[in-house]
Amino acid sequence: MNTNKTTVLVVDNDRTTREQLEQEIARGMYNVQTTSEGRTAIEIIRRSEVGIILVDINLPDINGIEFIRKVKEIAPGCELIVIIGTAPYSGWAGGGNIDLAIEALRSGAIDYIEKPINMDRFHTVMGRAQEKLQEATEQLIQTAKLSALGELTAGVAHELNQPLNGIKIICQSIIKDIQKNRYSTEELQTDLADIVEQVDKMAAIIDHMRIFTRRSEGMNTELIDINTVVEGTFKLLNQQLKDNGITVTKNLAPDLPQVKGDIIRLEQVCINLIINAKNAMTKGANAGKDLKITTYQTNNCDLPSCNGTIVVEIEDNGTGIPESIIDKIFQPFFTTNEHGKGTGLGLSVSKKIINEHGGKISVQSDVGRATIFKLTLPIADK
Repeated sequence: MNTNKTTVLVVDNDRTTREQLEQEIARGMYNVQTTSEGRTAIEIIRRSEVGIILVDINLPDINGIEFIRKVKEIAPGCELIVIIGTAPYSGWAGGGNIDLAIEALRSGAIDYIEKPINMDRFHTVMGRAQEKLQEATEQLIQTAKLSALGELTAGVAHELNQPLNGIKIICQSIIKDIQKNRYSTEELQTDLADIVEQVDKMAAIIDHMRIFTRRSEGMNTELIDINTVVEGTFKLLNQQLKDNGITVTKNLAPDLPQVKGDIIRLEQVCINLIINAKNAMTKGANAGKDLKITTYQTNNCDLPSCNGTIVVEIEDNGTGIPESIIDKIFQPFFTTNEHGKGTGLGLSVSKKIINEHGGKISVQSDVGRATIFKLTLPIADK
């Protein structure tokens, strides 16, 4: 399955409809899965990154409206399209299929298509669903950026305070020398050069924050050195990690092949994972707080059409992730933080970003000892 394509799930008890839609969907820019049962579909949605769902409103094993509401609860980013029959449906008192379609739209579906399916109408509706899915994804990414910004603020303030204090000390020294009539032109030139250097440091931090938080429509694709992404992350997080007593070890393989993608989005993923690691370590009772960042190249990969991959591993010795929730951590809005602390979007958005780069994100955790998040990205074609 191509992880860079939107996955469409078809849920319909009618085999002919399923096969017809599966064949048509597979021709486009989508992956496709099918099932005849609503409850099976819900399990697929829990386990997989489903973007668009085509669902028969008259499912045999679960109320169609109930199904829509359940999906909106467990996967709020999905776009739902309802399939209805043209014949009246008498299973609900006082309601036909159009009435059900209207109720489905009120419950969160974006549109409906009728049986027998008109393919022109089908493609129009699918195009609209894809547009809405992309809009929702962009909104989630921006929301997660702003959430991360809240976590970054304290650290960035410290990063700016250091050069500010340096400028203050230099200026105070110049003032004293002037008052005592002992300054020289040569010393003044050196001091002013030091001030300019400190201002440049602050400008670089502010500029990086501005770039990181800007809103973008879609990916800005370029060739990227993954080590540059990692180093950019620490421009914003370095001081915050120090303040929390965290020791950082970077094992970055030199001269790695480039990957193709959006450098700011990939940096957002690293920031999300490092902030999570910091929070896990500050909750834990371990005497030493160690964060390890490793990059390397490997030819062992299970990505489609892969000629090799670049891997980023982020390891912490924090509290770990219990086995009972490890399958849920990438779900939107899932969080173990206290109410009001974090949106629960960081890992979900990180997975979306890595998927759109054709890569994978995975996690291993030993509760109370260590957690390793692994990002796998395809090497860019030459």
